[in-house]
Parts: sequence; structure tokens; C-alpha cells
Amino acid sequence: MSNGNRGTGIDETVTADLQRSVVLLSVVTDALATVANTETKTDRSTLAQTICDVLVANGDVLVSAWVGTTDDSDEVSPIASAERDGEESVAVSGQTSKADTSGDTLIQRALSEDQILAGSDTDTDADTRHTAIAIPLRTERETVGEDVTVGVLVVSGVGLELTDPVQSAFSSLGDAVATKMNAIETSIEDADTQCRRQLSAIFESTFEFLCLLDPDGTILRVNDAALEFGDHDRAAIIDQFVWETPWWHGNEDRKAALKEAISHAASGEFVRYEVEFETGDSDDTAIIDFSLSPVFDEDGAVKLLVSEGHDITAQREHAQDLQRERERLEFMNRILRHNLLNGLNVVGARADILQGFVADDGEQHLETIQHRVEEMTELVGTMRTFMKAIVEGETQEFESRSLREAVQSCVETVERDSPNVTVSLGAIPPIPVRADELLDEVVENLLKNAIQHNDKPAPEVSIEAAAGDQTVELWISDNGPGVPDEQKRKIVEKTIEELSNPGSGFGLFLVREIVESYGGDIRIDDNTPEGATFVVTLPRA
Repeated sequence: MSNGNRGTGIDETVTADLQRSVVLLSVVTDALATVANTETKTDRSTLAQTICDVLVANGDVLVSAWVGTTDDSDEVSPIASAERDGEESVAVSGQTSKADTSGDTLIQRALSEDQILAGSDTDTDADTRHTAIAIPLRTERETVGEDVTVGVLVVSGVGLELTDPVQSAFSSLGDAVATKMNAIETSIEDADTQCRRQLSAIFESTFEFLCLLDPDGTILRVNDAALEFGDHDRAAIIDQFVWETPWWHGNEDRKAALKEAISHAASGEFVRYEVEFETGDSDDTAIIDFSLSPVFDEDGAVKLLVSEGHDITAQREHAQDLQRERERLEFMNRILRHNLLNGLNVVGARADILQGFVADDGEQHLETIQHRVEEMTELVGTMRTFMKAIVEGETQEFESRSLREAVQSCVETVERDSPNVTVSLGAIPPIPVRADELLDEVVENLLKNAIQHNDKPAPEVSIEAAAGDQTVELWISDNGPGVPDEQKRKIVEKTIEELSNPGSGFGLFLVREIVESYGGDIRIDDNTPEGATFVVTLPRA
């Protein structure tokens, strides 16, 4: 009877051990699947934490899991852990280092986790003893040509039955985790290498003069463009203070300004200023747009300085040439304004005086003189307006102008000078636009154009406007012959070279120049039922 009872107890124990082994194998299999499904773009800590969570969460067998990695000093540092509620993660202080250095899976058993932590090993009943397993994470490292241990996986539980298949499964898990960690590290290194190559390509391909500096001003790297500016040797430049290099020789004030700029940049400021350098042995100088940009580390401290130089000598010379051209135009404007216009006014006044002294056969000649004086006076006014737009175009400070007032003033002039023309003034919103005193010239020229190119005996012109969020559109429509589609763009985009004389399309050319200087544009649409509509878009003030 008693023998039968003992046999039943043994069978139950064997069955329980087999069940625990099956559960452990299932847990390890789940962990292996997790490793296999982890992408290399993750990081090692995330992988380790995921494995620990899977080992503890599945099967109610393991109470804790812990992963540590090694450094060059063979010290094991924890990067992830997981434990069941109320339990502590077992580090197995003594066995961990042994497993790491030997590369073998080590098992430690004790009556409690405190004994395991103390390094004790007790031979006691399998159902009640605590068991900790230290599994080395070994993988082949191509750079050294042999297997290396990159860390340790430690798991613990109560009543674990570590059969050969279970131990083999844990060993496979350790190899899989190590291999994945190595793949992650390789992926990071490859990405870093690719990034460095891309940055190097950008650094060397630019025409800007680039240097990488320590915050104290020591040159760490310099690109080819900077070396070619002055024909300097790289070996003689690297590891030198930048102000001691040949670029900055010969001018103590220039050196002092650079040192001060580096000091400001090293404190986190962006610095930019222009500096002149001598070019070779000649007396020529180059004007460089020079800047220093701080690069910060994760803690907000300045790690590097990027110095950048851009040769703006050609731009400066071009700007000087433009300024000289503006001065010439202004001189011509003064001649037109004072000398030529005053002379025309004198001729016109004398012609008016002769009105009562000329015989009938000379009346036609006098009218010709008066007509030509009027034409030339108008042309001088147009040229003055054009040169004002050109000379002051880039430096003119625009103001808020009432579009309604400008339109009303021009309409009154047209109605007075052309009584046969009917002008219909529609809605003009009381919204100011960004312009100057030449706005009247724009409206007046468009009105004259609508009248002069009208083939009707009684020309009709309508004006209206509408405001948008950022702009105001002005529409000036006529009942003339209209403009063919293929001519619309040509008319408003005509260049100076295409103007045969100031009376052929010059007014619209002037309108476009003025409107574009305001930041607006002009186009031609078809009017309904006939004629053309000139649409001017102006920015709101």
C-alpha cells in the first residue's frame, strides 16, 4: 500500500516537473519570437526591456528578468529589468560577472532571493528553492573575428526545472539577443557612417569657406574652398588658432575683432559681420561675409563653432556700379527738370504771346509749334516719372495712399481734357494701398491708354475696384477693339529694347515698372461685351 503511494507521488512530481519545463520552453520560445520580430532601427535598451517584459509576463514561472551590458572594463551595467508584482529583480552579483567572462550559462539556487543576492548556493527541495540563471549574451563580432560577450541576461523564479532542453533554449535566447544587439549596433554605426559621408560631401562641395572650430578658436577641419582662398596647406592650418592662420595675418584690428567674435560665439551667440582680406600679392581686396554659428550638445553647452565665409566682392562692386548709374540718372533728371523743361516753358509762353501777332498764313505754323511744345513737355514729364521710378525704386519708402482719391483726381482730369469721353466710376473701396505719389501716374496712363486706342467716336471707360485680404484690384475697362490673346502678355511685358520710341507703349511700360515696384502686378482681360480690361493688383497698406 505504502509502495503504491510512493509511486504515485513520484509520478506526480515528474508530471509537475514536465509541466514546468513545458511552460519554461513556451516562455523562452515567445521571447525568441520577440527578438526575431524586433527591427534593427530600435535601440538596445528597448530590445532588452521588451525581452524582460515578455519573460516575466508569460507563464507565471519567472518572477524577474534583468539585462546588463559590458563595457571596455568588463563591468556589467543594467539597461533593463522587469519583475512580477511584489518581487525584486535578481542581479546575481557574483555569478553575473562569471557568466560574462566565462561565456557559460551559470545557475544559482538558494532558499531565498536574499541568499542569491548574497552569492549563496543551497541544495534544497526543487519546489521551494529560488533559482537564478545567468545567461551570457555572446555573438560573433566581425571587427575582431571572434565571439565576444556583450552582456548578460539574468532570470529568476521558484521551483524551476532546468532540464537540458530548457537550458539549451535559454542559451539560444542569449545568442539571439546578442546577435540582435550586434545588428542594432551595426545599423547605428552604418547610419552614422552614411551621415558622416553626406555631411563631408556637403562640407567639401560648397563654394563657401567653411571651418569647424573648437570653442577656443582651434581649427578642427577646413574645406577645400577655404584653403584655395589664399592657397594654404591643410596640414599647416589644422590645430592652429584661427587668428594665427595666414588668412588673418597683417592686420591686428582684424585679429582682435575675430577673437571677440569667437568669444561671443563660444557663449552661444550667432555672430556675423563683413571683413576685408588682401588677395595674394596684389593690392586688391576681397570682401567676405563672415559668420560664426555655435553648435550645442545635449546639455546646451557649446560643443563646436562653424565659421562660414562668403565672397561678396562681386556683389559689392555690382552695387557700386548700380549706385553710379543711379547718380547719372538723377543728374539727367535734374537736367530735364530744370534746364529742358524750363526752356520748353519759355518757348510755350512766347508762342502764346505770338498768338495775336501772326498773320493768317502763319497761324498753322504757330499751332504746330504749340502742339509740339505740349508733346515735348508731356514727354519730359513722363521721362522724369520713369527716372524717379528707376532711381528710387529700391530705396523708395512707400506710404499709405488712397486709391479712391487717386482715381477721382485722374477722372476729373480726363473729363476736363476729353469732353467726348464718358467715364463711369463704380465702387472704389476706401481702403489704402501701399504706394507713393506715382500712383496717380499709373491711373492716368491707364485711362489715357483706354481712350487713345479706342476706335469709337465716343469712347466709354468704366472704373471699379475690390479689396481682398492682402491686395486691392483695380479694373479699368473700355469699349474699344480689345486686345488679342496672343498680344496680352506682350503688351504688359514689353522691354525697353522693344520700345521703338517713348510714344509707342512707353506709358504701359512705365505703369508696369511702377506697379511692380509696389509689389503688385498688371494683366489684361477681355471686357464684356467688347473691349479690354486692365487689371492692376496693389498690396494693401
